[in-house]
Amino acid sequence: MIKIEDIQRFHDVLGEAELLDKVWLCGGLVLGYYRDGQPIGHDPDVDLAIMDADVRTFWDAVPIFERHGFRKLFRWVNGEGLICEYSFQWEGAKWEFFIHFQAGSLTWNGGPSTNIRTSA
Repeated sequence: MIKIEDIQRFHDVLGEAELLDKVWLCGGLVLGYYRDGQPIGHDPDVDLAIMDADVRTFWDAVPIFERHGFRKLFRWVNGEGLICEYSFQWEGAKWEFFIHFQAGSLTWNGGPSTNIRTSA
């Protein structure tokens, strides 16, 4: 299970990397805190989000993450050849950074799409 102390330490790493205003928690960790007041016990990862416009800043900060013990695992590339996720191992958990894209008022992860449905 993810410990709150690890999230607090991660916050400090984000600050050192000047990414505090660019990365946010998402996915199962947020759901666990919302629903149960704690991480989901069987969810061994931390889901994070970052906008595609901030990926260069994020990538430039990877040496800071590595200095704090983060180990690069993989990056996921979609069918359009765009990187949509970076994953690291740290403190016994996988930390997954999902790249988010935006068009107008819509935000999503997984890659840009020219077939965005805006209404039913």
